[in-house]
Amino acid sequence: MRRTRWAILAVLGPLATACAPTLRTSGSVRSAFTQSSTVAPAREIRLTPIATLSAGPRADAPSVEFAPELTLGGGSAASRAKLRASARWSDGGVAHPVLTASVEDGETRSAELSGDALTAVPAAAVVHSRLLRAGAALRFDEGSRLRVDARIDAEHSGGVGASANSLPTLVSLRAQTTARYDLTRRTTLEAGVQLSDERTGDAAALGLARFHATASTHLSRTGVLYASAGLVDVLAGGAPARVTTLELGGSLGDATDPHIAASLGRSPEVDRLTGSLRDRLRTHVRFETPLVSGVSFGATLQRAGDLDGFAQRVVSSGDMGFAVTLARGRRLDIGVARFLQSTGAYTTNAETRAVMQFTFAPAR
Repeated sequence: MRRTRWAILAVLGPLATACAPTLRTSGSVRSAFTQSSTVAPAREIRLTPIATLSAGPRADAPSVEFAPELTLGGGSAASRAKLRASARWSDGGVAHPVLTASVEDGETRSAELSGDALTAVPAAAVVHSRLLRAGAALRFDEGSRLRVDARIDAEHSGGVGASANSLPTLVSLRAQTTARYDLTRRTTLEAGVQLSDERTGDAAALGLARFHATASTHLSRTGVLYASAGLVDVLAGGAPARVTTLELGGSLGDATDPHIAASLGRSPEVDRLTGSLRDRLRTHVRFETPLVSGVSFGATLQRAGDLDGFAQRVVSSGDMGFAVTLARGRRLDIGVARFLQSTGAYTTNAETRAVMQFTFAPAR
């Protein structure tokens, strides 16, 4: 109960001194047909109205966003509520503080928990989960070339009720500092360090230190190439280890031309289901191109796979579809998506979805 009160205060705090508030509404209606390896095929409709209350008309004004989500169909009804708050301000141009907080609670298809993070998810088709997250960030602009960012993030999430057995609790606290310097008009250097304490379920908490250095360069007006290398040290909760990380990536094109972005990286991560540190290889490719005025096509392929241990798991997903701009603030998306998770030679979770979504009056 005390944790709930603190979460509510963290969310509503940014509006405590608000004046002349403004209310903006948005939302989406999504129709989907899902073919799953764990349950019977299902048709569902998802309604997501969004209300955003801001302290003023400016885009960076303190705000609270409420987004209830109701899913109908598939023989059952699922619902999820999301409440987010943010506040940012400037001391006159040098420092830029930002505060954020969010609360989510409800039922979600486990394949959708993976998202862009491509984390391993439970084999159950639907899980009831709860998430509390808060963060504070501070950005310093030192002249026109140097930028320093510092932030702290805290998270508490996991399954509720029967879902607690398949989705263990995750508690994490992360603090990081990053410095970015524009060496030339085309080349940027970045270096950072992150300290974290992460605990999953009954596993011992892992204390980690991550260091990275990144160099990026503009090969052309719309082409960017970057390379990043680093180290991950286990400070507590596990056998002492030092693992190197590496990522290569780039992009070519812009919103008015065909655009492709790709990355390949290797880095250890805390496994959500076991609490252990697993070395993983990740790949990501995204392609977008305008077709005619107001219509574009896009496709994404991504994969994450364990490189160590005996129960090696692979999580992959892909999607393709068309985006149609109907009018200002109104958009129609039509596409298909595929999610697949396997352990060794066995498939543990697989879904194929055909989706049509109408989004209206975006709040941002």
